[in-house]
Amino acid sequence: MRLTVPMINKQLHRLGVKDDLVPGDRYFYFRGPVADKWIVSSVEVSKVSDIAALEGWYEAYEAAAKEEFGSRHQRRDQKDRCKETEVTSRERFTFCGI
Repeated sequence: MRLTVPMINKQLHRLGVKDDLVPGDRYFYFRGPVADKWIVSSVEVSKVSDIAALEGWYEAYEAAAKEEFGSRHQRRDQKDRCKETEVTSRERFTFCGI
């Protein structure tokens, strides 16, 4: 059976994923209430069949979510290291040792 984007989305929704797989130019990406907040939501494959099984697409979604979770913690750690300094009464400037 040949995989299609609607088949993959249907399976992702059955597994509780609220986002959809969407085709791009030489890649696919996830769009929706969760993935739209990610920095990277793409999967670099040119055809749906490059990932052979429905489970593989779920694993790709989980990997992207896990990567975003790690990135979010890294950004939070960087933000904690920053010092916010008042420049004028209306402006703020942030110094980061990054």
